[in-house]
Amino acid sequence: MSSKTLEQICNETLNAIKTPESVYANKCATWSSVLNGRYYYDIVSEKLCEKFNELNGIQLKDRKKGYIDQHGDNLKRVDKKSSNRKEERMIIEWVGNDIGELGVVYDYQVPLKNTYADKAGKIDFISYDINNIYLTEFKLASKENLLRAVLEIFTYSKIMNVERLLNEMSEKEIKNKKVVKTVLFDKESKMYTQYLDLNKAPNLKILIEKLDVKIFVLEDLSFKTKKI
Repeated sequence: MSSKTLEQICNETLNAIKTPESVYANKCATWSSVLNGRYYYDIVSEKLCEKFNELNGIQLKDRKKGYIDQHGDNLKRVDKKSSNRKEERMIIEWVGNDIGELGVVYDYQVPLKNTYADKAGKIDFISYDINNIYLTEFKLASKENLLRAVLEIFTYSKIMNVERLLNEMSEKEIKNKKVVKTVLFDKESKMYTQYLDLNKAPNLKILIEKLDVKIFVLEDLSFKTKKI
């Protein structure tokens, strides 16, 4: 990407926040160059912290069809080779298994759209333990920024009707849980290095705390996750 001035970075970020539900997909969430010793994504994070009320104002889009078990019987029969996405193939293998800190994986590729025209993606997977239900954005050997990932799962959690989800899970005898937003990545992902280097991106660290997103790392390629 071409180099940008501080003014350009700030102005483009402020323009992106005018549509808060799509900030995570905006190019400003992908920048990783350095300006005068500061990462672009840290400058972007600073502006997002300043405009957090706007970001936090993302509107709910209730999916009246519900969220879980949208795969029907296919969930039990699906072959992991049927998916082209390496993350999804791994998650399919995880369904019904305990993956450590994130508990038991219940469902994957959870839809958020109520109508075809809605602009909303899917939550990579939902899992649970004795206390929590986890909504997780999962990245495997990804070149994406940590900023984009935390904004994405935060956005999805705002779009989702959490009360409806809790009611659905309660009907499956998964009751009295707190919903937790998480990002999970492996050590080959760029965001792993970015997370370990947060002392050089203090505004990103503050933003992650404001978004209340928890960070986890995939310890190996089987069923082990760990909070970091």
